Amino acid sequence: MTLFLDKGRAVDMAHYHYILGWQALMKGDARQAQEHARVFLRPDTGGILFFTGFHYIAQAMILFALGNSREAFVHLKRAKEIGREVKSVLIEFHALLIEADFELVRGMMRKGHVLLKAVLALGREKQIFNFDWWRPEVMARLCTTALEHGIEPSYVREFIKRHDLFPDTPPLHIEAWPWPVKVFTLGQFRIERDGKPLRFSGKVQKKPLEMLNAFGGKEVPAEQIAAALWPDADGDAAYKAFGITLIRLRELLGVKDAVRLSEGNVTLDQRYFWADAWAFEKMLESAECGVRSAESINNKSAIRNPKCEVNLKLLEKALELYKGPFLSGESATWAISLRERLRDKFLRCTSTSGMYWEQNKAWDKAIDCYKKGLEADDLVEEFYRRIILCHQRLGRNAEALSAYNRCKKTLASYGIELSSETKALLRKD
Repeated sequence: MTLFLDKGRAVDMAHYHYILGWQALMKGDARQAQEHARVFLRPDTGGILFFTGFHYIAQAMILFALGNSREAFVHLKRAKEIGREVKSVLIEFHALLIEADFELVRGMMRKGHVLLKAVLALGREKQIFNFDWWRPEVMARLCTTALEHGIEPSYVREFIKRHDLFPDTPPLHIEAWPWPVKVFTLGQFRIERDGKPLRFSGKVQKKPLEMLNAFGGKEVPAEQIAAALWPDADGDAAYKAFGITLIRLRELLGVKDAVRLSEGNVTLDQRYFWADAWAFEKMLESAECGVRSAESINNKSAIRNPKCEVNLKLLEKALELYKGPFLSGESATWAISLRERLRDKFLRCTSTSGMYWEQNKAWDKAIDCYKKGLEADDLVEEFYRRIILCHQRLGRNAEALSAYNRCKKTLASYGIELSSETKALLRKD
């Protein structure tokens, strides 16, 4: 454009600098974008109202990036006025979208969610997928927020897929994200590809699936995988088998670049993969930051942290993912180690959630929490004890006795005797 631009044509000059301003903002250079805005916002650059509406939106984005939110909203208001005047759905959509982003960035969450709901409904109705001055990081952020709150999920997923959007941090807490491949390993094993169960036309390909699950899939040395899957083969033979199996795994998943081999390490690229075990650990890690650490489990001030309600929801969402032990049929050392680690986290965080409800005297919610824990692992005697105590707090002695008997019967079936602490509960009653 620079080579062939007619600098005597004001409207061409305006559009030229409009595009350069967009490019500058995409690169994170808001000050350079502002220099271009000084040209495309000049009144002598054509004055076509339709384009002026987009120019005001662009200037609003630049000003907000520069920290001048007050002036940014002024320009956004003018853009919306022009949109109504020229009856442009595209201007209305873009202005509303940017306003929603501004409000969310400012921490005005309720208002931001209302605006986001309105603009995405408009986008879905009019099937809008492309517009000027859109930025991948902004749209990835807005799409993440939308899916977190169940806002226009079908339209948002289509938007993500069309533009191959992905936020800086993998949104593992969002199962509704359009993951090309989803792997379930907790209490079950299944693979979904593009939202549909992966079915095998012939014999189940055991080795590729073992490779898929091996060691968590993050920067795992190829030699380590080869040694684990082919322990009786010599080094060269094991590595050759590894190479063939890697090809078969990629073909099985049908997603280009999903399984990367780089510098001798195998990684499942999180742009393409969602795994329940990954999501479980990530959500627990985020939730525990604000709820409590394991060491402060009985600290009331920690339980009543102002951020606790939000984190508690994340904690409960994580616990919902835990349907049972990790790959219960796998006897390899690495699987047993990971299985025990995930189980320990599940038990600790079930206790955290249950204790929160107990401290708030929400006895029935605490009981429900401990029962869910027992659905995943019915040998945790501590959960039975907490259920018995909660029933006793509510004066339900018959229910407390029933929980006690269930505990005794279940443990006995595994040759385990009740602890003195559990026996003491009914004597106290």
